[in-house]
Amino acid sequence: MGKNLYDILDLPQDATTGSIKNAYIRLKKQFEQSLPIDDPLHISQVQYLAIGEAYSILSNPARRELYDQKLIADLQKDYLSDSGASTTSPFKKILLGLLILGLAWLGFHNYQLNQAQNERELLRIKLEREQLILKQEEARLAAENLRMEREELSSERYAALERQRLIEQSRAESRRYAEEVAQHEDKQRRQAERERQEQQREQQRAEAERVRRERAAPIGPTFIR
Repeated sequence: MGKNLYDILDLPQDATTGSIKNAYIRLKKQFEQSLPIDDPLHISQVQYLAIGEAYSILSNPARRELYDQKLIADLQKDYLSDSGASTTSPFKKILLGLLILGLAWLGFHNYQLNQAQNERELLRIKLEREQLILKQEEARLAAENLRMEREELSSERYAALERQRLIEQSRAESRRYAEEVAQHEDKQRRQAERERQEQQREQQRAEAERVRRERAAPIGPTFIR
């Protein structure tokens, strides 16, 4: 029986998925350094392609299970063709049956390992997705809190500006009222000053009229007829 895919990757048939991947990466790097550029049919090129084909089958659980079943069938066929069905002893039949059962168990065991690994990988992806969702939710809440803080600061700043505006408006109205009061008081003072001056002029005219009359009156006794 020739080399199988496990032999190409230099692995036992019960190799884990991680071992298959590591062997593929190691052999790929090894052959990539020695691949000829001008000879596509070189043995290194063929081996390189065989490594890729082996990895593509053995890294897939379903394809690997089918391949393991084919290996068991080929092994049984080779054994029967070598020994002959008519000359097979009971002991060889028992050994063959045990070998087939062992290979079948090995294939089932590998399948279970792959299933468990796939479940762990799915669980890891699920946990990472949940952690990502939690981080996104935390980021959303942080952004919302920041927005609310900014709105609160904006409201406080607006309220402070509004209070300042009202204070300045009140001061302006107070100044305007004080100016109006001052203007009114000044107007009253000027009016009172004009009235006082007018009274003084009236008094001066009355005094002048009295003096004029006294001067115009005849001097000496006045006889009454």
